[in-house]
Amino acid sequence: MSEVVKVGKKGQITLPKEIREKEGLKKGQLLEVKEVGGGSIFLTSIDRKKEADAALRLLGKNVKMTDKEVVEYCRKIREEVFQEWSES
Repeated sequence: MSEVVKVGKKGQITLPKEIREKEGLKKGQLLEVKEVGGGSIFLTSIDRKKEADAALRLLGKNVKMTDKEVVEYCRKIREEVFQEWSES
């Protein structure tokens, strides 16, 4: 499937609904973006473990936290994820 999308002011794109549904993409899900050259990019869905790793890397870049604070934050997120999974 091929679709044309427009790049917005902040570099954002909207993936077509049909593609999001077919690939099972949900709001807030992380995608890996790779530049492959010649004006082409490649988007890949990230599995749960890689998603958590990527989120922590992003967090580490933006927030100064001690190791203890990172562990506490991870425990909090894990509890929220388990709660979300048990409700679905």
